[in-house]
Amino acid sequence: DRRAYASGKALVLEAQQQAGLPGELWLVTVAGDQLLLTPPSESFLWRARWEGEIATGWRPHEDQDSVVLIDPGVRFGRPAVGGISTEVIWEHSEDGEDDQEIARLDRWIRAHTTERFGPVRAVQPQHVFELGFEAVNRSARHKSGIAVRFPRILRWRHDKPAAEADRLDTLTALAR
Repeated sequence: DRRAYASGKALVLEAQQQAGLPGELWLVTVAGDQLLLTPPSESFLWRARWEGEIATGWRPHEDQDSVVLIDPGVRFGRPAVGGISTEVIWEHSEDGEDDQEIARLDRWIRAHTTERFGPVRAVQPQHVFELGFEAVNRSARHKSGIAVRFPRILRWRHDKPAAEADRLDTLTALAR
């Protein structure tokens, strides 16, 4: 059965119920004592392009000959709340910051931005953050001369003044 979630209907039903998903969005429903795929999920399966057991594309129209095919590997846009990527909000939340702290930091960054480089902002050096990352590499593409792989804020160091924070030359010394 190419419908990977069809064999796990009970799990899908439980997830729908726990999430409080409105009934019209359900993929699985109960009819008598059976779990059935709903018409929207059947429609999705019919519109999907399959390679073996993997869905490799999806047609937004019911026309099987439509040349419009959505590739699930391509992202369109970046969902955001108040201009902050939802991915960033999630990462901060996972790191233990609550919504108020994330909002407070965002307001501070917006109020103290000195320069903008696309989505990147330079701010007045007043706060210290402990950062985690996988690697530091030299980069001619970045203004700083380095690229940090998988950077993340580990904690906001309220106990440390900006004068005691490491500088760019410390990271540059770590770069490969």
